[in-house]
Amino acid sequence: MALGTSRTPSWAAAADPGPPNGPGSRPGARTVSHLAGDGALPHLGNKVPAGYVFVDGLSVGDVGSVVLRDRRVLSTDGIFIVIVTVDKDTGRVVSGPDLISRGFVHQQTSDAVMESARQQVLATINKIGPGAPEWQVVKNSIRDSLSRFLYDQMRRRPMIMPIVVEV
Repeated sequence: MALGTSRTPSWAAAADPGPPNGPGSRPGARTVSHLAGDGALPHLGNKVPAGYVFVDGLSVGDVGSVVLRDRRVLSTDGIFIVIVTVDKDTGRVVSGPDLISRGFVHQQTSDAVMESARQQVLATINKIGPGAPEWQVVKNSIRDSLSRFLYDQMRRRPMIMPIVVEV
């Protein structure tokens, strides 16, 4: 038969892989293929255990569950960074709060939400009271109140990173 005159279209032959583990069969995932050096046809062996391998930059398999969880949160809900400068003696706000968001709010709604969030942060800091507060408590208070506020407003839970700068 001349080349290109087969009665079976080429796509039909490709769609029928033949009998399993026979000539023309393709190995699936985790299947061992045995190859003989004497020209014999390869045959398929048992399946081997396998799983996902995470590649992170230059390392393979070192990505931990915490890193994966953080990446999942960032990809679905975004990040919200709060930078506020406070007087270390009085606890009063000197500058800010400056808010940076990525992957969280759309441009149409960002101005109103950002201004409301800024007021929420100021109210949280002023609620703590005068004096030199414990800065970790201030950061946790900002994170908690802003998390509740943003969920009430947008029904999303971005990763919130408060940064308190003392002067």
